[in-house]
Amino acid sequence: ELPNGQPLLLTDTVGFVRKLPHDLVEAFKATLEEAVDSEFLLLVLDASSPSVDVHYDTTREVLKEIGVVDHEAIIVFNKADLLSEPYERSRLQRRYPDAVFISARTGLGIDELLAEMSKILDRKSTVMHLRLPSDAYQLVAQLHRLAVVQDLRYENDGIYITAAVPSNRCHEFEAYVIEPQPA
Repeated sequence: ELPNGQPLLLTDTVGFVRKLPHDLVEAFKATLEEAVDSEFLLLVLDASSPSVDVHYDTTREVLKEIGVVDHEAIIVFNKADLLSEPYERSRLQRRYPDAVFISARTGLGIDELLAEMSKILDRKSTVMHLRLPSDAYQLVAQLHRLAVVQDLRYENDGIYITAAVPSNRCHEFEAYVIEPQPA
């Protein structure tokens, strides 16, 4: 869960796949195919690696090969605390102006990364006003898992919920949409 209450499921896939035997690369592609169904990608790169640009280009190439071309991505440079030369960070910032610099070891930049993730999910969410049947507890639980529930009221004629629902899941609740009700 993100600090603003948004539910989040992170999946870690294989990383750098250059200069590996062909059959191993094909196996890694299978694990990367989960990215096709993702809301967005975190491309985590080792900021201290002298080959960081090659790693980025290779990752993008593999994602393109498996059909992940239009996905929004946050470029994340881990190990930013190990960048001893200021010009190296400046160079990376020029080439990747929207990148987030973090250190998993020290916690540097984690708040900024979480904020960027929240912004993406906010853009990909739709606020829905719903009236569910009084016994639709499974739907209530589902909304709590995948959305940010902003208001929940149990009334005689049903369960009223206002929730920020991921846009790609709104169709599941269209039958229950109502006009906003006064609190």
